[in-house]
Amino acid sequence: MDILFSGIDRIRDGIGDKLGAMFAYVATFIAGMNVALWNSWQMTLVMIAFFPVFFGPLTVASKIMAAIVPKEQKAYANAGATAEEVIHGIRTVVAFNGQEKEIKRKPIHRYGTKLVISGNITPGTVFAVFWAVIGGAFAAGQAAPQIGVLISSMTAAAPIFAIIDREPPIDSLSEVGKKLDNVKGKISVADVRFSYPSRPEVEVLKGVTIDIESGQHIALVGHSGCGKSTLVGLLLRFYEQTSGQIFIDDVPLKDLNIKYLRTIVGVVSQEPALFADTVENNIKLGRSDISWEEMETCCKMANAHEFIMGLSQGYKTRIGEGGVQLSGGQKQRVAIARALARNPRILLLDEATSALDAESESIVQEALENAQSGRTTISIAHRLSTIKNVDHIYVFDSGRIVEDGKHDELMTRNGVYAELVKAQEIEKAEAEDTEEEFEFTSFGAKTQLRESLIRKMSKKLSRAISRVSEVTDSELDHLEEEAAEKKVEDASILDIIKYARKEWPELVVALALSVVRGMTFPVFSIIYGRMFKTLTAGTNAEKLHGAMMNALWFTILGLSSGISTLISGYLFGRAGESFTKRLRISLFANIVKQDGEYFDREDHSSGKLTTRLATDAPNIRAAIDQRLADVVGAVSAMIGGISIAFSYGPEMAPIGVLTAGALITIQTLVAQYLKRRGQKDAIKAEEPSRLASEAIEQHKTVQYLTKEQFFVQKFVHQMNGPHKRSIFRVV
Repeated sequence: MDILFSGIDRIRDGIGDKLGAMFAYVATFIAGMNVALWNSWQMTLVMIAFFPVFFGPLTVASKIMAAIVPKEQKAYANAGATAEEVIHGIRTVVAFNGQEKEIKRKPIHRYGTKLVISGNITPGTVFAVFWAVIGGAFAAGQAAPQIGVLISSMTAAAPIFAIIDREPPIDSLSEVGKKLDNVKGKISVADVRFSYPSRPEVEVLKGVTIDIESGQHIALVGHSGCGKSTLVGLLLRFYEQTSGQIFIDDVPLKDLNIKYLRTIVGVVSQEPALFADTVENNIKLGRSDISWEEMETCCKMANAHEFIMGLSQGYKTRIGEGGVQLSGGQKQRVAIARALARNPRILLLDEATSALDAESESIVQEALENAQSGRTTISIAHRLSTIKNVDHIYVFDSGRIVEDGKHDELMTRNGVYAELVKAQEIEKAEAEDTEEEFEFTSFGAKTQLRESLIRKMSKKLSRAISRVSEVTDSELDHLEEEAAEKKVEDASILDIIKYARKEWPELVVALALSVVRGMTFPVFSIIYGRMFKTLTAGTNAEKLHGAMMNALWFTILGLSSGISTLISGYLFGRAGESFTKRLRISLFANIVKQDGEYFDREDHSSGKLTTRLATDAPNIRAAIDQRLADVVGAVSAMIGGISIAFSYGPEMAPIGVLTAGALITIQTLVAQYLKRRGQKDAIKAEEPSRLASEAIEQHKTVQYLTKEQFFVQKFVHQMNGPHKRSIFRVV
């Protein structure tokens, strides 16, 4: 999921508006240099001599970024580490180096003054060259962060292109292979050996041989990890056996078309994978063109029709993520109906009742017996009492078949199978003798669901954290709308600051330094005005003395601005990360102690709760991190600028204030418009994310249902809306 969304977002940044911005800044730099050289090549060359001071740190910072980006991605994916603090530090260093231009203006101004005194150039030319070079250098500095984005984009692209270019050894979408005219369902497994690619040294199946006649019902039993489910995976061609052969109706499995193979096989697993849709659409995943009458017949065979009709909207009822609105037995019966919808000749039951309570098990077992009629059936059994009447039993141990035969035959041998049966009988007797036997009633089912959701949320949290980058207006707008729907009172900035009391010392110092940084340009305007006055009036000695004094003030201003930027950025970054960490821990600790009813609510799904932890907590951080510094700096700059304007030029100040007010108003209106449009995108963007999460997590279910293209097309359809609106916003 991290690769699908966060990685692609990084690539989009690398080839989108940020790439255009980088080219624009480069063009500005080139144009500035040309203008400067045209007006005075002597002064331009002197200023260019200081470029290593400007660009040296940027080059170093880019290399550091290239090394840190992969580590940052890994850290977020594993634990939500505070790599962003490091990035903030680097960007602050870059900002400081940008301010270093101010420090180096002393010799530049002095040289320009000498040229004016000697009569080589006019004061106007000095300022033209100065601003052309400074503008170009500033543009180059603005291009530096875009270089970091490009590096991040290239880093993220590598694993994505590797996945796109990968040719799977077993292509589920391939059209190659035979399709049988009349499937009988005879299965032969001949001396099959298998090792998982991730552990080639461990042989999971060691020469397994099984013969199953058409319509026969056999069972595979044994301890966990002995190879039973692995054999089922080979029958569905999720993997290719290392050696040996598997046949269906005497045709080698590898010669059959994979999609066709999976259409003639029905699967019911221990944990049925249902999707966040209606009951009807979940059943149609078995066969999309199934008629209403056929669907009802399948559901009746699966003992599901009665409870479905009792739901609020019958077959049209939405069952939530993973079928959260249904009990374990109900989900299993819907899964059986889905398997029957394709009328399979072969039925694979992978511990289909092992996770159910006694009452649900009897209902599901009856449904399974109905489903087995006339079909070749392979059952992987956990509860051995459910397979006493099967045609043949194969007992696995450490990847080998150590016993086989009917139930009575195996019991008389008093071997491995008999020991397994006796062990389960003892466990059952002990459970019955317990004073308080725990039963998975409706409360038990909710408790089990709660624990399952918490585990899923914990696994998804690390992946989701890696998608956190920056707060977007649409995200904030969506949160406001959601809070309004739930009648949640808005938290004020004072509430957030109060919660961040542990960070107060750092925040106070950082805010004071932000005010200093914000006053840089208002004070710069005073010094700049004096510099212009110095070069246009007075004797040569006065010009030289004035230029040196102004250069000194520029140096002091640059130092104060650079140091305040560096320290405030570090303090805000540190405080923000510390605050976010405490907020996440507090939120997660409170979530996991909620009762089952809390997790039953649709707005408390694992995906939404994960978003709270991974995205909303960092969104709150925006109130006390570098963004607050930018706001404080901008406000102080505006107040300082207006004050200086009215002090030095009360006649022109109102015009400047009105112009600035008009620009601010226009920008605000445009931003509000884009926020309103982005609100819908934020809601719509959740749908493809949820769909992709479900399809990837349940990829085996998607594959044996042969619904790969269905989910791809659905994903494309859901992405089209946000994609078109995003293009409009960019324009």
